[in-house]
Amino acid sequence: MLCLSNADPENIELAGLYWCTDADGAWSYTVQRIASSFGIPASHLPKVVGETATAFLTDLRCSSCGNPHAAKTRSDFAKIVAAVPAMCLNCAEIDRQQIRERAAIAANGMRERRNAIWLSETTQSSSFDYSYLGYLDAVYAFVILVASEFDEETGEVRLPDPETFSPDSEYLNVVIQRLHQEEVLHFGEKTPLDAFEPGDTDGTFRYYPSRISWRFATPESFNNSHESVFNVLSKIVDGGKTEYDYIPAICELWWHIGEAEGLRYLKNELDKYNIRIEEGDKLRDAIHYTLMRFSIPCLRYLMWKLAKDTAAYATRKDVHPRQAINSIPGALMRMCDRALADNWKISPWTLKWDEEESLLTTTLFDRILKSGVAGFKSITGEMIEAMNT
Repeated sequence: MLCLSNADPENIELAGLYWCTDADGAWSYTVQRIASSFGIPASHLPKVVGETATAFLTDLRCSSCGNPHAAKTRSDFAKIVAAVPAMCLNCAEIDRQQIRERAAIAANGMRERRNAIWLSETTQSSSFDYSYLGYLDAVYAFVILVASEFDEETGEVRLPDPETFSPDSEYLNVVIQRLHQEEVLHFGEKTPLDAFEPGDTDGTFRYYPSRISWRFATPESFNNSHESVFNVLSKIVDGGKTEYDYIPAICELWWHIGEAEGLRYLKNELDKYNIRIEEGDKLRDAIHYTLMRFSIPCLRYLMWKLAKDTAAYATRKDVHPRQAINSIPGALMRMCDRALADNWKISPWTLKWDEEESLLTTTLFDRILKSGVAGFKSITGEMIEAMNT
């Protein structure tokens, strides 16, 4: 059914021919033939037809308003027939507009909730008695403070690069959340609203540690300055031997560095051969087994050799790549045993100490153990565990 919106007889005739179909439902006349008959370009024909008449598909009706679907051109008609939309174009546009309005309302509501969280969290008191801080947390806070850019006016810090903080690039976020729970780190005023994700109920929320502008709690009886926080943390870190949790902190820190560096170094070496490995319990157990007997730099040498052997094994015709990857944990433990039994001469591999080794690594060996690179090359897991007995 055609609904005319133009009284020009010629245009009405043109529209009639345009929408005319034969007994099989096919178009009776091509666009080119109609355009030639009326002396207009074929590309202009749909526009003229659309301004003259609207075709209504009486057997296809809108589920919302009940009116038949409308088409201005044969292209519109083909899309409607092919997709059989539930709603007509007008109702569909109204529905999209309502969706946009609801989204805007939800966005405004989310912004208001985030703003409420921001106001609540960034105005909290930030004084803290650092004497109650555990030794390991003091070390973490110290490393972050030393490696961060500090704003004296606001007390906020720009965090170090996660990949320079620890061999595990995800570990900085873990430490930050830990220090936030201990009330050492607080949300700063420069924190953007999108750093917070409101929960299902009022007052609950999640946050993205990397988006937060953090500030250190002010030591009690001191002013809010970089020097005051640094002095308090330095005193705790340097006087660690008097702390009851000094040795457990050293052990936990050494094992974190060793296991994280083992995974990182192995992945990097395997990547040279286009081999990817997943971090599973068997691999972590194998790294732990090796670290009990070798230092972290010596583990790097074994990882380098293991990657070469795995790549060679994976190229054999009778070996599936997955089989080579699955063999890595067992191969590492066997290599460790052979190295000890055959008294291999292993050269510890170290990176540029003050540039490429992680901040936690250099702090542990320079500031806490005071052994420097020499201790890094020689200390094994057995030695660390012996300290804890």
